[in-house]
Formats: sequence, C-alpha cells, structure tokens
Amino acid sequence: MLDAAPAYAHTGVGATHGFAFGLEHPFGGLDHLAAMIAVGAIAARFPSRAAVAAPLAFVSFMAFGATLGALDVPPNLLQALTFNSMIILGVMLTTRLEGRKLLALAAIGAFGLIHGLAHGADAPQDGDGIAFLGGLSVATSVGHALGFACAFVVARLNRPSARLSSLVASKRARRS
Repeated sequence: MLDAAPAYAHTGVGATHGFAFGLEHPFGGLDHLAAMIAVGAIAARFPSRAAVAAPLAFVSFMAFGATLGALDVPPNLLQALTFNSMIILGVMLTTRLEGRKLLALAAIGAFGLIHGLAHGADAPQDGDGIAFLGGLSVATSVGHALGFACAFVVARLNRPSARLSSLVASKRARRS
C-alpha cells in the first residue's frame, strides 16, 4: 500500500522518434489532451493581444525542457510533476485570472518545462528525437488552438446573441 506502481504517463511508453510520431503523440493520451485544451481555454480568457502568450509560454518552455530532458531526471519525479501540473491547470481553469495573468503565464511555462523534461528524457538523442520533438511542438500548438476554439464556442453559447435580444426587445415594445 505504501509503494505505488508507476503510471507510465510518459517515460518509456510509445514511439518517440520521427516527426509523424511527434504529431500523433499528444492526441493519444487523455493527459496530453487535457493539458492542451486547458492551456488553450486559459488563453481564451486573456485579452485578445495576450491570448497567444499562454500557448507560446507552454510550447517554448516545453522545447527548453526537452533539451534538458537528457539529464537523467528520475522517471517517478517526472510523473509526479506532470500529474500535479494537471491538477493545477484544472484549478486555474476554475478560478478567476484577473490580476494574476503573469502568475498564470509563469505556471503554464513551468508546466511546459515539466512536460518537455519528460519528453526529452524519452526521445532519442539524434535527428529522430529532434524530429519527434518538432512534431510534438506543432501538435501541441494545434491542441492549444482547439482548446481556445472550444472556450470561444462555449462563451458564445452562454451569451445571448444581439439579434435574439433585439427581437425580444422589439416584441416587448409592440406589447406596450
């Protein structure tokens, strides 16, 4: 009971070579999908000019973390950091960010770094590994865009359209 089995969230699981595997990898696991959608949804809450900052922070720090990943970071530490980063991203989604955008960006960058460390530890230290990480970065950016789009659609569905509200207002005016 005191010794938990590893979750195998990243290290040693799946193919980590080549651009195509990098493109495919983030869409093959719930942890990756959740992280990508969460970062995109958080970005959608930023003002329009700053919306690109969250995905850019995640992907750039992920790339930096991947370069550090060859430093033999213990797999159990990587799994614990990755798991905890997902919990904190969930908390960020359910709280207000006003006044805390820099803190949110710093946290998102740190989570990108953690995920990058895990993938850098997995990837081979040659051209195939670099191609994998390139595909991973492209796919992660696409996932962030999907999260942004989902948040935008949800926000639009929760806001009555101007046309509908004008129709209701005109009907009320006719009744009076």
